[in-house]
Amino acid sequence: MRMTPTSKQYTAFKTNQEIYHWNVAPMGLAGIPGTWTRLMRKELSHLGFAVVCLDEICIFSRSMAEHVNHLRQVCEVLREHKLYARPDKCDFGQSSVGFLVHTISVDDLHVDARKTKTIAEWKKPGNIKNLQRF
Repeated sequence: MRMTPTSKQYTAFKTNQEIYHWNVAPMGLAGIPGTWTRLMRKELSHLGFAVVCLDEICIFSRSMAEHVNHLRQVCEVLREHKLYARPDKCDFGQSSVGFLVHTISVDDLHVDARKTKTIAEWKKPGNIKNLQRF
């Protein structure tokens, strides 16, 4: 997401030689994740096959041909608004994906087992004090 010319000054930082500023909004900047999510949801809202959360876009399709078409539509929207996706951070044509602590597949939706492993391995409280800590 490009910074407006008047906003760039607020991202300035200094090295021992020069002062620099961001041209695109870094995700670590306060308020940017929410702003980014709102922007992406607004721009992709007409596409019923795309779900946005923070910096993730999940595109779901019934066939590979449909998926290619959906990808083209999403890429067109991104290009139109000068928004970019890094190919090295993208996974295309997957039959199963991890999205927001869930694993989504063709047949199923369940909580990612890696996220529940710690809870499943907790020792059962043996007395009142341990139960209260639990």
